[in-house]
Amino acid sequence: MRVASADIGYREGPNNDSKYGRAYGLNFNPYCAMAVSLWGQAIGERSAVGWFAYCPSWVNWYRQRGQWLGRNASVVPGDIVFFSWDGGPTADHVGVVRAASTGSADVLTVEANTSSGQAGSQSNGDGVYARTRSRAYILGFGRPAYSGGASATTGRHRITKGQTLGGIAAALGVSVAALLGLNPDIKDPNVVREGQEINVPVKPTAPGGGNSTTGGGTSAPGPAPTPQPAPGPTPKPPKPSAGRYVPPAYPNGIAPNKARPSARQLQAALKATGYMPKSVAAADNYGPKTQSAVAKWLDANPAYKERGKRYDPSIGPKGWSALFRQAYGK
Repeated sequence: MRVASADIGYREGPNNDSKYGRAYGLNFNPYCAMAVSLWGQAIGERSAVGWFAYCPSWVNWYRQRGQWLGRNASVVPGDIVFFSWDGGPTADHVGVVRAASTGSADVLTVEANTSSGQAGSQSNGDGVYARTRSRAYILGFGRPAYSGGASATTGRHRITKGQTLGGIAAALGVSVAALLGLNPDIKDPNVVREGQEINVPVKPTAPGGGNSTTGGGTSAPGPAPTPQPAPGPTPKPPKPSAGRYVPPAYPNGIAPNKARPSARQLQAALKATGYMPKSVAAADNYGPKTQSAVAKWLDANPAYKERGKRYDPSIGPKGWSALFRQAYGK
């Protein structure tokens, strides 16, 4: 949350130009998912949070890992919230929970690529904002298995009378979110029972030392583990050297009259090569203006045109790579 909150107030450039898109490698595209992925990477939790640019795939990832919670679940800071503006089964947008919320109460979030209020686009806005969202627009939540600064080793702890999840987390020196990530069966962090066994992070025992694992015993967790130095920033992938530009991968499902975020990426490349006016607004829709620009580019580069077609508004994998090399390969 610290990293996400620090970005509140960030504003994008024209046509979805953002620091998140540049860092992820998919600039000029909707970047809500890329931002959340990068926030997770910045705290050393990329494998726990996930690494996605497409919300529906991210939802499936959490479902497959047993870390998916419904829209009315109790949530804690650090949970990942997915939205469906029309109430359908497909995620349209994603953010990070910034405060605990229970039942049907509104959820406080930090979101990228949204607007400051209801007047603007909620999933293709102009920057990063703190928002308060109604559960009516929430599809559900992903609960990352945050490491909490502990090693990958886990043990078992049996809850005793009077213990709370927050108290156990404090004794272990981890967050409640970290404990919830290790125990996806716990839906409400305020509801645990005496005798219930939970997974807890455990520091490895030094040779000759005592055993810090709680095992199946009934004693409360011991003192908090010795704080470890915070991990340094994750190194950025090296930029391709001059003359070795690598075009982005050809996106699945891109086609005339289809709506895909990758249409914005295509439009940006067409503008960079002069085949689409820069005044045309970026959009997910591969509509008539995008089709016309693609057809013009294919007329100028007939090797990538479908044989026998006089007017071809579709771009294939080879044409996609060639277009992007022309746009950005110099």
